[in-house]
Amino acid sequence: MKIFPDTKIYVACPGNVATGGPESLHQLCSVMIQYGLNAQMFYTSGNRDNPVAEVNYKYHVPYVWEVEDNPHNVLVLYEIIGEIYYKYQHVQKILWWLSVNNYINDTAKILLEHNDKVLSEPLPKFFYFQDTEKNTEHWVNSDYARLFLMINGVKEKDIRYVESYVSQAFLSSASTVDLSQKEDAILFNPSKGWNVTQRLIQLSSDLQWFPIQGMTPEEVQFVLSKAKVYVDFGNHPGRERIPREAAISGCVIITGKRGSAGNDFDINIPKEFKFEETDEELQKAVEKIRYVFENFETEYDKQKAYREKILNQKKIFEMEVAEACNLNPTEKINSVALWQGYSMKSYHILCRLSEMNSDLIPKFIVDDDLGSGQNIQLDFLTNKNNRNYFNINNVNKNAEEGIPFISTDDAKFLYSEGRIKKFVLLMPDESEINYLMETIHPAAKDILVMDVN
Repeated sequence: MKIFPDTKIYVACPGNVATGGPESLHQLCSVMIQYGLNAQMFYTSGNRDNPVAEVNYKYHVPYVWEVEDNPHNVLVLYEIIGEIYYKYQHVQKILWWLSVNNYINDTAKILLEHNDKVLSEPLPKFFYFQDTEKNTEHWVNSDYARLFLMINGVKEKDIRYVESYVSQAFLSSASTVDLSQKEDAILFNPSKGWNVTQRLIQLSSDLQWFPIQGMTPEEVQFVLSKAKVYVDFGNHPGRERIPREAAISGCVIITGKRGSAGNDFDINIPKEFKFEETDEELQKAVEKIRYVFENFETEYDKQKAYREKILNQKKIFEMEVAEACNLNPTEKINSVALWQGYSMKSYHILCRLSEMNSDLIPKFIVDDDLGSGQNIQLDFLTNKNNRNYFNINNVNKNAEEGIPFISTDDAKFLYSEGRIKKFVLLMPDESEINYLMETIHPAAKDILVMDVN
């Protein structure tokens, strides 16, 4: 990938989808912005009025519906967008292989649906491996994907690891889990390997099995913090999110051997926690679960390496993105947020900040009412894409719309992710400072108190 001063990076993503893949795509866009790159989501489907899934809104990344197709720009695609891959002829292309199985299943579906029509009408476009496409840059989220690409003729030197991560906010909450309060319960995702999980449940009807289904992220985190075991006999098409979240929440992970679970790199837990799908092996899996219940601390310690890898993935991801974009990984935007800063005087205050120190012009303004996205008619306020912006033309250096308003919860998330480095308070009283400390928990060095009289 070549980055030019005028490069725009488009991260393709299906709209209104709240699974692990789209979150990884939002994480990529967010980290690119953190490095000062002009990155935005490019939604390929979804509600035209609001394509942002609720769980991804907190990343606060801009989005568009079209791509400027020129050689200076970059289009990051996930692995099943065939039509869009061929639509844009000039933009630099990156295929980020998050789910090998999704690609295989989507390609098979296209071929099967057109089995009787191939002589009468052309097939829909889908990516297939041939010489004319090998100039595409390939990123992989798992070793499973790397091996798949090599089998299909992509040279290893042309494959780059860019591994997604568990959000820092999740890690922070998970760090408070009390292992002594863990219960003899097993969690599973019914959309992943249900046919095998069902057999396990039948072999252990006396045990407590609970599906992770129809829950908010907070509810998922809560149940993961309480159970001792998470079971996943799904296809593991890439580096799956929930097994990592379960592990970091103190669950012992038990898997099958499909997809990325079949190697020692993507899910690096001892082999004694991975089982084939035969009746004999599944009986052993049940016996292993019972053993974990009785010897939880010992079995939990055996998966320490897996948890440590998860804890370090955000730093690894940032370094991998920096390397892919030929950036210095230590040079990130030192962005600040104006804390509870909106008033009719803010226009003049921001102008003064601009004159005093351009580094203190905020990237965000924290205000729970305006950060909700509700369209409120106020001077200097612009509403676009269900977000409110403080529209100050001569000060704004963040985006065409203005300086975005965000909620306190989103400010806390963006601070944990590294998108917000410091908070600026304008002539605060002690209660405002205390509230900031209690809600966001910033380091003392990240709070700047200013007298702008």
